[in-house]
Amino acid sequence: MHKAISAALLLVVLAACGQSAAPAAGDNSSASNPGVAPTFPVELSQASALETIDACVFTPAEVSAALTGSYAAGIPVAPIPGAPRRDCTYDEQSGMGQLRVNVTWLEPSSAATSRAMMLNMLAGGSAPMAGDPDGAIFQDQTDLGTYALHYSRGNLLYEVRLMAFRGGAAAAREKLLRLRRP
Repeated sequence: MHKAISAALLLVVLAACGQSAAPAAGDNSSASNPGVAPTFPVELSQASALETIDACVFTPAEVSAALTGSYAAGIPVAPIPGAPRRDCTYDEQSGMGQLRVNVTWLEPSSAATSRAMMLNMLAGGSAPMAGDPDGAIFQDQTDLGTYALHYSRGNLLYEVRLMAFRGGAAAAREKLLRLRRP
């Protein structure tokens, strides 16, 4: 079940980024081994760009100061094979919250279109931040206690998300805006 959900998520991300969802030519690993996820073609420019992405862009001091808590160093999350994204988590020392940073690489020639498609699929409420130089969008999922700031730098789409936050949308937005943008 977990692999099916991961594969479905991968297909959505790849489709949003303009990537082909077909297996590489001659790849029949999933046909002969149903437990093995198919590999997807990755452009060379994308592969080299992904290697340079570090989603753990903040120091624990930066996160702790912005979010007014005590946060541990960021821990990179193992990437989904073939997905054009890197993730990092910063855990609050008391175990009561978490900051997640997700960075998605978008094909430069279609970055604006891919960004619009991805941001159009945001769950909960979302609102553009008027006058924001990066075109930031604030996502409000109060019912889940999660809030995110989405913005782009070139062809990288950043999602900086507060998890298990109990202070409400206005406080979450204020805290997220305190973090520097890479």
